[in-house]
Amino acid sequence: QYLAGPTILIPMVGASGDRFLNRFFVFGGAPSMDEEGITTAKPRLLELRVSDDKNAQWKELTRQGAPTGRVGSAVASTGGTLFVFGGYGIQPDAALGNFRDAYELDIRPGAGTPWKRLADMPVPTRWAAGLYLDPDYVGLVGGYAEGPTKGFSNKSFAYSISQNKY
Repeated sequence: QYLAGPTILIPMVGASGDRFLNRFFVFGGAPSMDEEGITTAKPRLLELRVSDDKNAQWKELTRQGAPTGRVGSAVASTGGTLFVFGGYGIQPDAALGNFRDAYELDIRPGAGTPWKRLADMPVPTRWAAGLYLDPDYVGLVGGYAEGPTKGFSNKSFAYSISQNKY
């Protein structure tokens, strides 16, 4: 037996998410994992308020400065901030590849601020795990990296929020 939540009306293959208070956030995703699906990925951020209300629905949040559409981002939240690291999608040169960019968004109730670009990740990576470590650190573990060495990664990084560095 499981509890079914409200249906997301759009396919979101490769989306990533986390929660803050009684809200669940999902970022990214594509209609399919083939090249056509990934190249049409949108930078969607969806929110679901988790409660006993059986009528709860997903809501799309739009804010300026969002990361481009992608799949496989590492997502984590801490202290009312949602973080998005890397992922895989269409690059500025129109080729598919890993991203090394990172962003944060204030997700506290009533916040309406735009996305903020952070320092780039040490290595372009997709499918890493994003983990809340403490109020100043978000951990990034594993994934599939592109760079001097290409392949599944055994690396881990800690991102310092206060210092904006890894």
